[in-house]
Amino acid sequence: CVVLVTIGGVIAAFSHQFWLLVLGRLICGIGGNSLFGTAFIIVVEFVVAEHRAAVGILVDVPFAVGGAVVALFGYLIRDSWRWLTLACVLPSLLLLPVLWFLPESIRWLKATGRHVEAGKVLLNIEKLNGKLVPRYLLDSQTNLTEIACKADVLSNGKIKLTEDHGPGKISRTDETLETSSEITGPNNFLGESELTTVDAKPTTDMEKMTLFDLLRLPNMRKRCLVNFFIWASVTLVFYGLTENSTNMAGNIFINFVLSVLIEIPSYFFAWFAVDRMGRKGTLLFVLTISGVSCITAALLPRDSTDLIILFSLLGKFGAAAAFSIVYLYSSELFPTAVRGVSIGACSMCARIGGILAPIVTSLGQLFYPPLPALVFGTLGLFSAALTLLLPETRGCILPTTLEESEQFGCDQPLFYFQCDCGIKSRRGSESSLSDSEKRTSDSTATALPQLGTGSNRVQV
Repeated sequence: CVVLVTIGGVIAAFSHQFWLLVLGRLICGIGGNSLFGTAFIIVVEFVVAEHRAAVGILVDVPFAVGGAVVALFGYLIRDSWRWLTLACVLPSLLLLPVLWFLPESIRWLKATGRHVEAGKVLLNIEKLNGKLVPRYLLDSQTNLTEIACKADVLSNGKIKLTEDHGPGKISRTDETLETSSEITGPNNFLGESELTTVDAKPTTDMEKMTLFDLLRLPNMRKRCLVNFFIWASVTLVFYGLTENSTNMAGNIFINFVLSVLIEIPSYFFAWFAVDRMGRKGTLLFVLTISGVSCITAALLPRDSTDLIILFSLLGKFGAAAAFSIVYLYSSELFPTAVRGVSIGACSMCARIGGILAPIVTSLGQLFYPPLPALVFGTLGLFSAALTLLLPETRGCILPTTLEESEQFGCDQPLFYFQCDCGIKSRRGSESSLSDSEKRTSDSTATALPQLGTGSNRVQV
């Protein structure tokens, strides 16, 4: 992807024919979008559940910083679009050395049956952290389906599931899991790694899964179509508001920078909210904010320049927050073996929205100035309504198989939301279970719950 970005940018910068310019931009776009999506998937699959939201959303902050840098380059290199293109693509070469040190996703390696490679990555992590990895994780019969329950290593070399398991839905039990004798004490275990073990299933079918396998199943087909539309709408609104900022009164560079910098607080808000309001509730909220703000900006008198800019920025705030959430949310809805392909398909639909963004923006110049904002607002509100069709994924085990994905969230009602407004440790020291559930779990040893069942969610 890095090579595609560089090659495409260089072709576009030195092109003297229109078709060559289009080809270069096409190659650059394919590489750039694939690069971000792939990097996001690797990041999400490498972190534990309690940090997934933070890493999955805050990875967008450099995206906003990069947009501000583009505005700076545009201001400094106003006389040559060729040099501006090179200035934007050549820094991507700095990523090439990183690729030699970036490990493959352990979750993906395990899901596709490449256990030896997964073991090598785990051993590298062990060496880097200076702590022993539990040896049962290196066994080909161990499947890293999700970071879900906390564990302590006892002095006798066993792992005991603890009462405090945070948002994961596994009850406390006094049963222990045998590990290698190399693990001698709690200091040799990777902190609070929250790992579960299940019997590995044959992975030949998982290796062959494609996006079409998802579309065969009714629930996954519905979620795919909803995600496709939301991604396209959010991208159209996101880039449409960014491009429309240059059509507003005032300095185009200042307007563009403001439109980009408003993304940074939106990402921090999304990070704060998704673990308290849930993925579904937060996405619904920010899409509604974006839609209402855009429609308000469209209905204001044309001479209310400051108010129009203010509500346009609020619309961009909501769209940017939604942009970061859909990456995290979608990655939790699709099974491991096709998670990358699914995010890629969503990203492809998002590019359709990106293609339509300048067309919609130009409608304001051709017909009616408030028309773009009305379109953005309508799409935002309609996407917010479609969010109700998706299940909540906060604190749940990431699905690994098609069957898990199909059954996940089937018992959740349409208006199912999670809300945690109390003070909660970021390390999950406060259990999300009710007192009655705690008493039940203290007296009953239970197995891992099935995804989407009533036992792995808390309804508010």
